[in-house]
Amino acid sequence: FLSLNLPALDAYVFSNQTPRQILADWMPIEDAWKNKRKQTVPLDREGVDTIIKYPDGAEWVNLNEEYCTAEGDAMGHCGSSADPKEGDRVLSYRTIEDVDGEQLWKPRLTFVLDRNGLLGETKGRGNQKPQERYHSRIADLLRQDFVKGIKGGGHEPENNFALEDFPKELQDELIEEKPGLASIRYDYEKRGMTKQLINRIQAHWEGIESTMPEYKDGNF
Repeated sequence: FLSLNLPALDAYVFSNQTPRQILADWMPIEDAWKNKRKQTVPLDREGVDTIIKYPDGAEWVNLNEEYCTAEGDAMGHCGSSADPKEGDRVLSYRTIEDVDGEQLWKPRLTFVLDRNGLLGETKGRGNQKPQERYHSRIADLLRQDFVKGIKGGGHEPENNFALEDFPKELQDELIEEKPGLASIRYDYEKRGMTKQLINRIQAHWEGIESTMPEYKDGNF
């Protein structure tokens, strides 16, 4: 226990406790430390590219990997390891966490970008929908030139971030800046069956590993 160098253990005052009492006091301290570390990853920048860095130290980073088990362990999901696709890249929004004097990264959002620049899985912790407090940071990512649109899919797709989660004004603003962010239905109703939309639909069907229906003369 003492080799962990935890302040709470170092400050422990010995008096007339029995060994059993000492263990009963120390085990919850160790458990809390373990649980805190479970949600973090080392602050290691090898192979990692910063996409956006914020004044508070938080970052959007590109892990430059098709999947990342460390990200999955910290976030309570698979880290895209269940079904990685060639050319996929895991994007992670991370904050800085101090764990007993050690600076660590704490992943908050895990997004998967495919080789066509489309976002597939876009999840928060435990495969849940990203919380509203991260919406401004998500909008920042969507405005990056390399993000071409959103295709969704993956595990529990209903929990992916969706543009409709934003206020209507922000939705319209982003779609005006980048039409590829619109949903397939929105895009079709506004612009018809463009080449860009056909590419999006193909990417969507590839993502769910199903046979794409044939489009002919304005109908599927």
